[in-house]
Amino acid sequence: MSWIMTPGGLLMARGAFNLLFGLVLLAMMLQAGPAPGFSRGAFYALADGILVLASAVALMRSRERWLTPVVLADALLRLAAMTMIIAYPEMHQRIFGGAFFLSAVVVALIAVGIVGVLFVLVRKHAGRGAVVWLALTPFACTLLLGTGLAVAMLTGGERTMLAYYAVAAGLLLAYAGHRAGRTANPQSA
Repeated sequence: MSWIMTPGGLLMARGAFNLLFGLVLLAMMLQAGPAPGFSRGAFYALADGILVLASAVALMRSRERWLTPVVLADALLRLAAMTMIIAYPEMHQRIFGGAFFLSAVVVALIAVGIVGVLFVLVRKHAGRGAVVWLALTPFACTLLLGTGLAVAMLTGGERTMLAYYAVAAGLLLAYAGHRAGRTANPQSA
């Protein structure tokens, strides 16, 4: 199995993807060009969901397979929500349907993030710091995304929040993937 298909490699790939998207979005905002549509963010989140799904598959084949159910729930949530946004791009403009759907997505993201973080913290990981990074970081990012969307929905700053989230999540995920990769391959440390 190639290194990129390991949990650490996929975290680094997710980190690079998130960081690239965040920097491009920030550059677009600084140039005051056309605002990326709501569905552009959904395509970004859909691609990130596919990477999360690949992470779940990689985890099933690793020593850390105990993480698979929660990572799979995270992936399926992202994929289902973003597919709905892409299929119905005008949904967020409808007052009741859009508000209900986005509120449900925010609550689900926060719930999956909290459950994931608690799931990892309840497990015993004495001397396995890379596993904790590998496990906690994606769930912390999911929790951060849900919380950020909740605040952005109140302030109307979804695009700015998404850009900053993508940069921060990209850095965290890449670092966690690097830590997990170094531990999995001790001769490179």
